[in-house]
Parts: sequence; C-alpha cells; structure tokens
Amino acid sequence: SLFQWGRKADGHELIEWTGETNGTGSENSDINDNAPTHAMFITEEDEPTDWRIDQNNTLWKNEASENNVCPKGYRLPTAGVDNANMEWDLEINSWNINNLENHDDTNSSHALQSNLKLPLARYHDYRGGIRTNNLGDYWSADANGTKSYNLFFNAKKVVPSQNLRAYGFSVRCIKD
Repeated sequence: SLFQWGRKADGHELIEWTGETNGTGSENSDINDNAPTHAMFITEEDEPTDWRIDQNNTLWKNEASENNVCPKGYRLPTAGVDNANMEWDLEINSWNINNLENHDDTNSSHALQSNLKLPLARYHDYRGGIRTNNLGDYWSADANGTKSYNLFFNAKKVVPSQNLRAYGFSVRCIKD
C-alpha cells in the first residue's frame, strides 16, 4: 500500500487495482475534506502539492487521529520534530556505523542488524505514476509547513527527509 500523507485507507493506497471503486486510476481534484468521496489517487502538481487544498497537520498525529491508518493500539512513528519523540532518529542511529549526526556512513549490513526490517518499496509520485527504485520511503506522523516527514533509505544511506504530501509512500505502524 502506498498512502498519500494524512489520507485514510480508502482504496487510493492500493497498488493492485481491481476496479473504479477500489483504487483504480488517479484524479486531479484536490479537496478540502479529510475524507475524499472516491478511492482514486489524487494528483496535484501545483504548490503546495497536497491532495488537500488546505494542509491539516493532525491527520496522522497519533492513534486517535481522524485518518489514522494503523490498527487499534498502533500509530505511525514520529520524525523527531523539535527534538521530541525522535523515533525515526533512533532507527537511523541503529543503522549507522559510527552513530554520527550526518548518517553518511550507513550501509545495508547495519540495517540488517537492526531490530526493524524495512523492505525497499515502490512509491506513487504526485503525478500518479508508480515508480520502482532501489530505495525505501516511509511516512511518519509528523508534518511541517506544506511537507511531511519521511524516512528515506537505500543501500548506502538512511536519512530523515521531507516530501510533498501528494506522494504515495509506505507506512509502518508501531505499538502505541
């Protein structure tokens, strides 16, 4: 599943499309509602490049959030915004060879030693295309301005990142 940031599981996240009401296709019709009335991936090329007209930073903030995509008792990890609840940073440091701030010396062998095993994943770009690369992008619960935080990794590095909310990335849920 490849979720647009803050959007609930409504079919848009499915990459095995089976019909018009089950995630098929994409539509350029950003909305200003927390729950779209269709299951299509919403494309948006204009700033702020979000599936919503106005940004809402609370849609995935915690387990009680309106659009939480995780099962009961679970939520998305935080990105360490304002140095609080740095769950992504803890994961990044567990992959890092020397536990350095810039994380440039990270490699896949250290990722395999981590307790968390994240697979490389495709992503859905904001224009509607599915992209395959040797990388992983996983959304966090946190947003900042018009972008949202994600964990990016490939065979050589793992870094916190920010991306456009109209992208479709994987999620992983953690026990609350």
